[in-house]
Amino acid sequence: MINAELQSRYLRDPLPVRLGNLSSSLGRLARTIHDPSRRETADYMLDECKWFIEWTAGETDIEVAAQLVELQVTLAGWQRGLAGESRVPLDTAAAARLARESAEKVLQWSGLLD
Repeated sequence: MINAELQSRYLRDPLPVRLGNLSSSLGRLARTIHDPSRRETADYMLDECKWFIEWTAGETDIEVAAQLVELQVTLAGWQRGLAGESRVPLDTAAAARLARESAEKVLQWSGLLD
């Protein structure tokens, strides 16, 4: 379920800040996804990242939007894997690595480092 308060707060920020927030959430996901004791947090972070992408992708250029949507599909797959709904077990170490790489890429797209 989408948190309306989170959505309202998130959408108040300009696009670069929103991308920075997505990057930060991906970083938190990378730190939690491989720890079984933090599965609930990882599941929430997956939802949050997917929401942030949904609320942001349409305002980015087409190349970035396409990569964000691809990331959103990947996150949904990880979520199914964590829930045991996938035939192939989730490689959480690989997922954490990709989440870190994605966080860096999204931060670059934000322009906040310029």
